[in-house]
Amino acid sequence: MPDPAPQLGKVAPRLAQRLVGMAAAEPVEVVIELAGPPPETGGSRAERVAAARAAFDRDVVDVRRAVAAAGGEVLDAVWLNRTVRGRVPAGGVATVAADEGVAVVDLPRRIELDGPGP
Repeated sequence: MPDPAPQLGKVAPRLAQRLVGMAAAEPVEVVIELAGPPPETGGSRAERVAAARAAFDRDVVDVRRAVAAAGGEVLDAVWLNRTVRGRVPAGGVATVAADEGVAVVDLPRRIELDGPGP
């Protein structure tokens, strides 16, 4: 069985704090950042976009499996910023974080404008 300490390092502090006191079966919505940048390639913009999408599609397979193994579900996946949004039981967050394809597991963040809108 792998040492849990390294995987806990992949759980963002906000999420770790949220997990305190939660029942293991209680679902928590998470955002999972995939490890590693997409491969740099030459070629046209269209070729670079296609390569980034293909790399994400390959890399996300194991993360989807980790979420399912933890008893969770994938809600969305975005190739552009290499993230997956999912719902995982609180007790399964460490299982997801243990996947080598995962860089960080965090809570979703609300996107807000820095200044006045258009």
